[in-house]
Amino acid sequence: MNTHQTDEGTLSQVVAGRRDRKKAATRKAIEAAASEMYAQQGFRETSVLDITEAVDVSERTFYRYFTSKEDVLFGPWRQDLELAVDLIESRPANEEPLEAMKGALLAMAEHFEQNRQRYFFIAQLASSSPDVAAYQGQVIIPTVVEAFAEGLARRLGVSVTTDLRPYVFAGVAAAAVNAAMVNWVATHGERPLQDLLIEAIDLLDIR
Repeated sequence: MNTHQTDEGTLSQVVAGRRDRKKAATRKAIEAAASEMYAQQGFRETSVLDITEAVDVSERTFYRYFTSKEDVLFGPWRQDLELAVDLIESRPANEEPLEAMKGALLAMAEHFEQNRQRYFFIAQLASSSPDVAAYQGQVIIPTVVEAFAEGLARRLGVSVTTDLRPYVFAGVAAAAVNAAMVNWVATHGERPLQDLLIEAIDLLDIR
C-alpha cells in the first residue's frame, strides 16, 4: 500500500467533511434567519436581500441552497420527499401499492409531529399569503405526486407512461395526505397525524 496515497485520501476526506459541515451550517443559518424574519415582519415584507444580510452571505450563495424565499420557508422538503419515496420502495414486496404508501407515510408522520410548530407556522402563512399557497400548489404538490408515481413505478416494475396505476395511486395518496395535514394544522394537532393519515387513506379503499 502506498502511504502517500493513503494520506492524500484521508486528507481529501477531512476536507470534504469540513466542506459538507460548512454547507450544512450555512443552510441552517439561512433557514433560521428567514423563519425569524417571516415571523417578525411578515413573509411578503421579507426579501431575499434581507435574509442574506442577516446571515452575512451573498444572494448568489443564497441561490446555491434555495430557489426562492418560499423554498426556504418549506425547509428541506425535497430531502423529506426523497426519504418518503425510499420508504415506499423498501416496503414489503407483497403489499399493495396504496398499503405500501400508507406504511411509508405513517413512518414520515413521526417526523412531522416532531416539527409540528414549523408546519403550523407554514400553514398559517399559506392561508394569508398567495405566494406561499401558490408555491405549495404549483411546486410542492406536483413534485410530490410525480416522485410518488416514479417510486411506485419502480416498485411495480412498470413505466409511468404506459401504466396508469403509479399516477393514480400517487395522486389519490397525495390528496389523502393533504386532507390529513389540513385537518391536523387546523386543529393544532388535536388528533395525532398518524391517525388522520390512516383514516384518510382508508377512505380511498382502492386495490
